[in-house]
Amino acid sequence: MRAGVLGAVGAGALVVAGVVALPSQTVAATPQTVSFAYTGAEQQWVVPAGVTSIRITATGASGGGGNGGAYGGAGAIATGTVPVTPGQVLYVEVGGRGADGTRPGPSPAAGGFNGGGRALFTNYAQGGGGGGASDVRTVPRLQGGASLPSRLVTAGGGGGAGGNSEGAAGGAGGSGNRNGDGAGADGSTVRAGVGAGGGASQTAGGTGGASINNGVPGTAGQLGLGGDGSGTAGAADTGGGGGGGLFGGGGGGGGGLAAAGGGGGSSGFAVGATGLSIGTAVGPASVTITWTPPDAPAPPETTIGKAPGAKVRTVRKKTKVKVTFSSPSPGATYECSLDAKAFASCTSPTKLKVGKGRHTFAVRAVLAGVADPTPATVRFEVKRKKRR
Repeated sequence: MRAGVLGAVGAGALVVAGVVALPSQTVAATPQTVSFAYTGAEQQWVVPAGVTSIRITATGASGGGGNGGAYGGAGAIATGTVPVTPGQVLYVEVGGRGADGTRPGPSPAAGGFNGGGRALFTNYAQGGGGGGASDVRTVPRLQGGASLPSRLVTAGGGGGAGGNSEGAAGGAGGSGNRNGDGAGADGSTVRAGVGAGGGASQTAGGTGGASINNGVPGTAGQLGLGGDGSGTAGAADTGGGGGGGLFGGGGGGGGGLAAAGGGGGSSGFAVGATGLSIGTAVGPASVTITWTPPDAPAPPETTIGKAPGAKVRTVRKKTKVKVTFSSPSPGATYECSLDAKAFASCTSPTKLKVGKGRHTFAVRAVLAGVADPTPATVRFEVKRKKRR
């Protein structure tokens, strides 16, 4: 802050300014946010300097629709605050939506990126693939088995819907959230004997759904991966794939007409996470990271102490005047300017050699590279007086 001084009138007098400066304070930083959308590949983010915790909101992807009209399950949305280290590289996985089933389904309906289970092939109505989970982890995917356990926040994906050749909706995929407890919801079924894929818990994958007519049952989910929906080359519909997640949902059963949906994947948090919440997603998969940078130091203040009076008289062509100054900010350095010249490093006291005329001296404190935006100034005039 500026602490301006105008010297008292006098023949070469030095005066005390008497200005009281306020103590330096910090400026509260504004929270920052970065968002990641689906790309089908791993993304990276580096923790900024001075940041030791971040808040992550992850939204899992929905499951694909089954051929016949059933909808896949919604993903989960999971939010938590986790400790981090400045400069740490984090790996962001935004889940992909499961593929919709086709008729016939000569090749599997793909599960979404990051763990969605497939709906296997059939000559009839195919189920949808499971939705992929969204998460942030500390170990990249390429490092294999060490990657999944490093997840900080995980939002489960929805299960894919079952196929239905009869024109009615097949079993819907289970959502990646069951009552806000982190478990995935079970898929649904519309036909006796055809089992829906089970929703995953926070400790195990969902069970695979049973099939009829010698159809292949859905497979169980596992760590990070949804199970596959039932498949057959015969005249039968196939179940939906399980959603990815902390653990994956189970694949839906089939084997007849009207197959079942896959289960939703589970959601979860790393040990030490706080401020936790889990809900059902209403939008596309994404990951958002919010953090608050360290408070920045406020610009230092500058105070002029002793300074020349408004008028300085001398018998010489040039005379010397002395100015003292200070700052309430410990560790501050100073930059001075005379008559609008460029500021340069200086110390207190500073002696100025000046000639006849009006002069303006300015000084500003500098702390951590931040300068006082309103330098303290003193103005004075040097006049010649006759020798006696």
